[in-house]
Amino acid sequence: MIKYIATIFLFVLPIYLIKKKFLRIENTLIWLFLLFILSIASLNIEFIKTLSQYVGIVSPVNFLIFATFLIFLFLFLNLLKKVSELNNKIEDIVIKTQVDNLTKKNEQKKK
Repeated sequence: MIKYIATIFLFVLPIYLIKKKFLRIENTLIWLFLLFILSIASLNIEFIKTLSQYVGIVSPVNFLIFATFLIFLFLFLNLLKKVSELNNKIEDIVIKTQVDNLTKKNEQKKK
């Protein structure tokens, strides 16, 4: 019973945070998709048993832990990509402001 309540809570929490503007929707879509896959997998133990045997992991619980690790790794890499994009944007802004400052100085010297 508690796993159903936890699953519902984990689906409602990101939606609530989007509504309160703590999260952006594009950051949450991946989370909701992966949460959906994990919740279906954890609620259907027979599916996990067959999938873990197919992969070669003996215990279904170990397979869920391994799958969760891979999902968190994927989310972490996605966040690193976004941080890198933001860093590139900041560098572009800094370069543009430096160029603008130099052109203003050159224009002032010419006058």
